[in-house]
Amino acid sequence: MPISRYVRPKYLVPVVGVAVILGMVTAASLGTLALVDLGVRLDAGRKAQQWTDRVATEIPRLDALLAGTPADLGQRSIIAELSRSGDIFDFVLFGKTGAFALESNATYPAAGDIRRVLDKGAVPAALGGAPQLSMHFSGGDQGVPATYAEVYLPIRNGIGQVIGVAATYVDQSSIAKVFREGTLALSLTLSAVFGIALMTICFGFMQKNSQAKLARRTAKYLRQYDPVSGLRNREAFTEAAGRVLAGERGKTSRTSFLYVDVDHLRAVNELHGQKGGNALLRHIGDVIGSRLRKGDLGGRLGGDEFAILVQSVGPKEVEALAARLLAMIASA
Repeated sequence: MPISRYVRPKYLVPVVGVAVILGMVTAASLGTLALVDLGVRLDAGRKAQQWTDRVATEIPRLDALLAGTPADLGQRSIIAELSRSGDIFDFVLFGKTGAFALESNATYPAAGDIRRVLDKGAVPAALGGAPQLSMHFSGGDQGVPATYAEVYLPIRNGIGQVIGVAATYVDQSSIAKVFREGTLALSLTLSAVFGIALMTICFGFMQKNSQAKLARRTAKYLRQYDPVSGLRNREAFTEAAGRVLAGERGKTSRTSFLYVDVDHLRAVNELHGQKGGNALLRHIGDVIGSRLRKGDLGGRLGGDEFAILVQSVGPKEVEALAARLLAMIASA
C-alpha cells in the first residue's frame, strides 16, 4: 500500500529522506562489519600460511614424520619452537593420506577440546589444494582465545607436491579488537556525516516548505486585499457585498453604503512622493478598518476610492459614522 496513504504529502519528503539515510547508515554498518570479518580472515590465512611454510622448510625429514615415523630430538626441538610461534596457539599435522601424524603441546588447556571443529571433509579438501578456514568466537571461556581461526592448509615439499595438511589455530582476538575499534570509529564518522546530511535535507525542505507556505499565503492575501490600505480590493469587496445583499433579498434592508473619494491624492504624490501618497492611503485604510463592526465591510475600489458597507444601522447612525470617519482621516 502506498506510503502516501499513511503520511501527509508535506511530510513525505522528510520521511523518505530519513528512511534513505537510516538505510544508508545500516548498509554502511553492515558493510564495515563485513570488512572486519574479511580483514580478520585474510590476516588469519596469512599467518597460517606463513606458519605452514615454516613447517615445510624448517622440519627435517618431514615426509617421514607425516607418514607416522616418531619425531627425533632435532624435530622435536623445532616443533617446540614452532609451538611458540606468534599467534598460532595450537596445531595438528596430517599425512598425505589424511591420517593423523602429529599434534602440538597445546598452549591453552582447553585447546584439545576445540580441534577439528570443521567437518571431516576439511582435511581431504586441503589435500586437494583447497584451503579451509573457519572463524570461531568462544568469548574467552576456559582460556581459549575469544576470537580464533581454524585453518587447514596443504603442506607442499620443495617441488610443490602436497605431502600433508597443517591444521592451525590462530589467535585473532587482538587484531579483531583493532579492526572493531577502527570500524566503530568509521561507523560513528559515517553516522555523523549522514546525520549532518539528514539535518541539511530536512532544514532545506522545511525552509522550502515554509517559503512555499508564505508564498501561498501572500498570493491568497493579494487576491483579496489591497496591499497598501489593508482593506479588501475591488473584486473581493464586490463579491462580499453581493453576498450580503443576496442574503437580505425579500427583507427590510438596513444596509448602507458609504463612498469615500480622496481629493488631491495626485498632489500629495507630487509633493511627498509615492511613499507619502501610500502613507495617506494606509492611514485611511486604518481609520476605516478601525470603525468596522462584525458584518461590516471596507474596501479600496481604486486609486483614491474607498467604500464601506454598514449593516443594521439607520440614517442617523450612518451620518454620524461618516462624520467620525472624515474627522479621523483629516487628523492625519
